[in-house]
Amino acid sequence: MSKMARDRGENHPGDGKCCVLRTYSFGLEDIVLPLPYVQNSRYLDFQRLTQILAAVGFSIVKERHKQGGKLIYVLCRAEQLSVSGEQTHLGEETLPSELTAKRTLRTGDRNNFVILL
Repeated sequence: MSKMARDRGENHPGDGKCCVLRTYSFGLEDIVLPLPYVQNSRYLDFQRLTQILAAVGFSIVKERHKQGGKLIYVLCRAEQLSVSGEQTHLGEETLPSELTAKRTLRTGDRNNFVILL
C-alpha cells in the first residue's frame, strides 16, 4: 500500500482501537471493522454499509473477510457526486432518512453498533 496513506483509528470505550480508516491519495479508502460489527449488529449489515458508503460518494471495489474471522476489510473508491453535471456537497437534505437515524434491521441477541450520517 502507498506510503502516502494516513491512518485514523477511532477509540471505543474499553476496546481500544475498533476501526481503521485509511485514505490514499489516488481516491481509495480502506475500511477495517470488526466482523461482528457488520454480521451481528442490530442496526448495520453489509447492505446498509454499502448504502452509507454510496451516500457519501464511495463505491465498494473489494470486500474481504474469512469465515469465522475477526475483521472485515472493505476497499472503496471515491466517486464524484454530481447534480445536473455540477459538483455538489452532501447536506442533510440529500441524505435518505434511513441513513441518518437508527433503524432496527435484525432483532435478537445482537450488538448495538451503528453508523449514522
